[in-house]
Amino acid sequence: MRSDVNIFIKREKCYVCGICIERCIMDNLRMYLAPCRQACPIHMNCQGYVRLIAQGKE
Repeated sequence: MRSDVNIFIKREKCYVCGICIERCIMDNLRMYLAPCRQACPIHMNCQGYVRLIAQGKE
């Protein structure tokens, strides 16, 4: 496998679901949680939810 390949994620299409990380055969992707999500008592994905609302996909 090549280690010099750059992977680009289109933020406008990302829902922060983690599927790309699970399916990456090169194991090059990592997801870091925002501090607010780490501290959230219900671990809600507010960023993804707000993005869905903005796209009219509640």
